[in-house]
Order: sequence, then C-alpha cells, then structure tokens
Amino acid sequence: MQRWHTPIYRVLVLAILAALFLASLPPVSAQGTPEPLSETYPFYQDEAIELALSYLQSQQQPDGGINGFGSGANPGSTARALLLLNAVGYPPSALVTENGSTLLDYLAQRTPAYLYAQGVVAEDNLFPAPAGLVLAAVAAAGEDPTNFAGIDLISALTTTLKPSGAYSTTAGFGFFYGDADAINQSLAIFGLVAAGQPVPEAATDWLIAAQEPQGSWDFGDVDITCYSLLALLGSGNVSPTDPAIQRAIAFLKAAQNANTALWNSGTTRAEPANSTGWVINALSAAGYLPTTASWTTGGTNPVAALLNLQDAEGRIAGTREFANAHATIEGLYGLTGQPLYWTRPLRVAWALAWLAEQQQPNGSWANDPATTLDVLVAFATAGSDPASVSRSGNTPLTYLAAAATDYTRDDDTLVPEQIGRLLVGVVAAGGDPTTFGADSLNLVADLQSTVQPTGAYSSTVNLATPTTQAWAVLGLAAAGAAIPPEAITWLTGQQQTGGSWSSAATTGLVLQALVAAGVPTDDAAITAGITFLRESQISTGGWGAAGGFSSSATAAAVQGLLAADVNLSSAEWRKQNRTPLGVLGSYQKPDGPFVLNWDYSAGGTLAADNVAATAQAVPALLGVVAPYTTIDPATLAPFTALPRGPEPDRTVAAEPFATFGEGGEIMVTVPFGSDLNGNGTLVLEWRTADTSFTSLATTREVGFYRATIAQAAIGSTPPDGLQFRATFRDPDGVQQGSSITNEGTTTGQLQRVFLPLVVRVIGEGR
Repeated sequence: MQRWHTPIYRVLVLAILAALFLASLPPVSAQGTPEPLSETYPFYQDEAIELALSYLQSQQQPDGGINGFGSGANPGSTARALLLLNAVGYPPSALVTENGSTLLDYLAQRTPAYLYAQGVVAEDNLFPAPAGLVLAAVAAAGEDPTNFAGIDLISALTTTLKPSGAYSTTAGFGFFYGDADAINQSLAIFGLVAAGQPVPEAATDWLIAAQEPQGSWDFGDVDITCYSLLALLGSGNVSPTDPAIQRAIAFLKAAQNANTALWNSGTTRAEPANSTGWVINALSAAGYLPTTASWTTGGTNPVAALLNLQDAEGRIAGTREFANAHATIEGLYGLTGQPLYWTRPLRVAWALAWLAEQQQPNGSWANDPATTLDVLVAFATAGSDPASVSRSGNTPLTYLAAAATDYTRDDDTLVPEQIGRLLVGVVAAGGDPTTFGADSLNLVADLQSTVQPTGAYSSTVNLATPTTQAWAVLGLAAAGAAIPPEAITWLTGQQQTGGSWSSAATTGLVLQALVAAGVPTDDAAITAGITFLRESQISTGGWGAAGGFSSSATAAAVQGLLAADVNLSSAEWRKQNRTPLGVLGSYQKPDGPFVLNWDYSAGGTLAADNVAATAQAVPALLGVVAPYTTIDPATLAPFTALPRGPEPDRTVAAEPFATFGEGGEIMVTVPFGSDLNGNGTLVLEWRTADTSFTSLATTREVGFYRATIAQAAIGSTPPDGLQFRATFRDPDGVQQGSSITNEGTTTGQLQRVFLPLVVRVIGEGR
C-alpha cells in the first residue's frame, strides 16, 4: 500500500481547472457564504468549549468520574473527557470535584475492571478497545502509561498483537469482547499512537483489509470509520492519498446529511453530535483544516452545524434523549481543530522525527552551532542519544567538535556566552567538557578565565549581558563547577524595574540559571521575575515581544517558571482555561514541527516550519529545565524515528461552488484545506461564452477563497453561460483526491449541487 513520506520538493503546481456550465442555481438561502474564522490554527471555538466544559463539570461525580449517560460515572466517558481536555489545551485538573477527586483518580480506580474480563488481570482477559482508549487518555493526561493503576498499559496492549496483525484476545464478558474486529483494532492502534509508540505495519494492514467496499468499517458505522481513519493516519504508516483513506472519505461524504451538514442526523442509529464530532476530527487528520467550507452542505458547514446543537447550558446534542455528557464530549472533538491523538508523547516523538530529517550532511542543523545545540538538547531530554542521530556519518557531536574552537573564540578572544551554551550541550550528551573538540578544549577553564572582578562573564567581543551571564552560570552548573557568589550578585543586579531581565525569553533563561546556582525559589529576584512573567503573559496564554506571541519565548518562559516550581496548571496561569504548555502545543503543526507564530502578515515566514522553535519546545513540553543535570547520559537510548503524520503545508483542494447574492451578483467560493504555512495561492478567472478569461480578485479566508462577480459585469448573459477557472499553486504540493501530483493530472468528481464543476489538478508535491 502507499505510504506517507515527507521529503520536501520544490515546485510549480497548477491545480484546479474547473469548467462547465451553470445548470440551475438554487435560492441564495440554500447555501450561504462561509463565515470566516480567525486565521490561527488550530481554530479553537473558545466560547462553545468553555460553556460545554462548565456543563461537564456539573456531570462530574464525587468520585471524579463523568456521568456520561445519566446513570452514574463510567470509565469510557471519563477517558474520553481526558482526551478532550488535552485536545483543547486544558490541564487534566480542569475538571475536579469539590472534594478534590479528579478524572484520573476515578479512571485509576476503575481501570482493572474496565480493561479485563471480570477484573482479572491476565493477558487473555484484556479487551483491546478499552485498553487503547485508556492508554490514549493516560498519555493525554501526561501520566506514565507504563505504570497506571499498577498496569503497564503499553505492554498489556502490545502483547495482544497476533501474527495476523490483529490486536485480539479470547476475553468476553457482558457487552465486551476481545475478538479481532474493527473497533478493537482501531482503538488499540489509536492508543499506541497517542502514547507515541510505533505501530507495526501488519496492524494497519489488518485494519485496511477489514474495510468494507463502500469505505466504512463495522457495517457502515460512521464513528468506527472515524476511529479507523485516525488510527491509520496517526500511525504514520498510511498516506492520506492511500486508497483506503480516500474510500473512507468518500463514504463519509455520502453519509453526510445534505440538508444539515451533520452525520447520523435524523436517524435513530446514533446521536449526530457524537458522530459529527468524530468525523470533523478525522477529516482534520486527513488534511481538511479547517473542516468548514470544503464540507458545506445545506447552507451551513459541519462546525457551524455542530455549534447549533449546543444549548444554553452547554450540552451538545441533536435530541433531548441524547443530551448528555457523553454526546457533549464527543461533539466537542469536532471543535478542537486538532487530531485527537495529538498528545504530548506524540508531539515530542514527531518533533524529533521531523528534526532528524532536517539534519545537514555535516551533522549540524542550519550549519549553526547554537541551533545544533538546541537540537542536541531536545534529543537528550527526550531520552535519545544525540550521538545516534547522524547524517552522512556525522552526528551533532562530531559537528560541534569540529566547530568548537571557532564557536568559542573570535580570533583568539573567548566568547563566554557560547562557551556556556556548549558546556550545557556537551554535558547533556555525556561528553567531557574538559577536553572537547579537535583542539581538546577545556571549556570549564576557558569559561572561568572570562570572569571579571564584578562577577560578570565577558570579553572584548562578548560584553556582559543577562543572557551571557545566564549561559555562563548554566554552563558551570552543568559541569559541576563552582559558581562565584559575585556572578549571581551581578546577574540579580541586572533585573529591571518590574522584575524582568529585558524580555520574557531572557527572564525565563535567567530564572533557570539562578535556580541552577542554588538561589532559593522564594528569593526576591526570582519572585519578581515570576511576577513579571505573569503580568506579561498575553491574552492567548503565551509570551513574545511587543505583546505578540513567540513559541521560542514561550518555551523559555515555561522552563524558567518550571525551574522556579511554579504550577502552570493553576488558574492564575491559564488563559481561556489553557495552560501555557497547552498554548505552546497549539503552535505545533500536526506533523511535528513548530512555528514561531501563526501571523501570516510576514508572508508566511512566521508560520513556516522552524528548527530552533521546534528544538526549544521539546524540553519545555517534557518539563525539563536547564542545565539538564537530571539527564543520565548512560541511560540515553539510540534514536528511532516514528513515521510522521500527513504534511499540513500542502494544499488540499476541494471543489468550488457559487451562489446568487442578494443583489443578483454571483458569490464564488473556492474551498481548500491545510496550507498551514500560508504560501499557497489561487488564481481565479471567469468568462462568458466565446470571450477570454478575466482574472477575478479573491480574498483568502481560513479554509476558502472568496470572490464576487457583480451583476453588471454579467450583463444579459444567462448564468449557464458563465465559465470559471481556478488555479492553485503551492510549493508544498496540491493534493486532489488520491494523489499529490508532480506533473500529472487528476480529475475530481462533478459537483452538481450549486455550480457543476469538473476539477482538474496539475502540481508537484510530496
């Protein structure tokens, strides 16, 4: 089967040539123009989420569990609630009872009985689907899945893998069973994906083989089809262009209600909120980011339709019969804008896998020692030996060894800031800082020689600054060398009014240095630095410069606060209920790399994949702080990259549609998905019969382009005399259906709802 690979090609991409005549257009009320969203991935629906979470709080029982169906707490709904909290950046403690019981407390108490037949913990008694769900929930909550309720969830699940590729057991009790089937297989894979574990191709092959001819799983079940989509795409084994994925998407399209844009609407088989939440989430994993204009039917889109199901109390449900916590939780999955498997272990694993792909032949990243040190630390803090990450036989350590003399000296003058940075990295990787590099440098002695009588570390080419001083202190702390009291006095003396050291990023760095030097966390300088970071935190929850956001600054601030023993899950650090770490995670693309910002005003450069931002985010996500002396180099394991998910920078093309405006003008909408780096473009042209094409000005919104043809421009030409031509270009590729084209052509289906169009795509992609 086709697999997903992510080499980056360069490109000319011609895409969607659509032309045909308007047959008959329905009234304007039948379609409507998509409502624009804020162009910031992941498109959170904050107001609806907060209202729903308030309702879910009312459904939490004294033991911490969620009353999913009105008959008391149950582990399935509780596990799903933990997945939800992670997906929207909330801490697991966001739902807690008055007596202090948490979702995890309840889940730990119920796990043995929920996972094993009659609660007897034995391999053949395990139910794979509940095990996968709980594994995913525990990973989402940041707990250790190898020891939850006394069970190694990863081992318990992986031992059920059969030679056929199926996760199955002989267990059976009540409505639960361990048979090899789609629900057990999909949720088992989903759990392993969420825990950052590799998924054998035999397992995804088994699930694909179980797909039904119409593209669904489990006798046309919409929800289980979505479980399967998320499992296959999250495994990294299967491309979104794979025939199995395309068949599943076609099934979901056919199953969508043409009037409501929902799934399982107007049926007695399932609740539309649950199914629609799962579908939107699965489609987001396939590249429909956001799932709005490209899945519009009946005058609305699935996200808007889902929002319309929410009542004043926060419940999300299509009928009062199903207006419960379980439906609300699963409905909210459609409002996250992020694949549900996107947990911290997977974020770290895919960030590292992406970083490994960016390594240069000389072993460096960006041919820059500072960036290479950031990446080296990212691997080490994640438990991977940097010496095992190589390109053309070169590792970050061999590159740094060759570059060490030039990096730590400007001609013959020492550069203390860079010596300190190198010290931290060398020690974290298990190197000897007293004899490093081609010239066997004693980095400790070199750094010590730059201290001035004032306590400042400086030289004629590297003047004393808080940043230089912090790195010098961290370098000495990493090496276990003595730190002169004067050095700390000088550093605290540079603190500005308000508690900062010039910026949020520098303040975070300095806090780590002070704590590493043994300064108590209740020291006045540290508490003032914490106050500055709290007061400078922007409304969306992170930090940056001039009131903006920077993922690098946020990572540094987070590390500084963690070093100072600040509880970032507490209410005072949450914005819109998201923790700083939850906010930081939202600046990671669904295939691994981080961006500096989602601000597209800089021509998409801030939303481009960023090596330094990705490397700096990893230790912050892991909760590890400089100088990383908690790392035992002897325990570092060889790095093995996980296959990553679909590339979200490609443009996922969708069929255009048009409607009449109130004044008789024609409103043209050209939907698309993904293109998270914002570098895709569209040229839209139109003409009447027997005339040349004329360019039409377009406005880019989130997930679609919009254009208007004035009635005066149409003249007496009947609507069925208009032709349209749309051309997408994207350096990252244009996906149309089952292919991401090079110089080939694919043809989309005829769309006969509003503006019948034949879609043709020519492009170069991945």
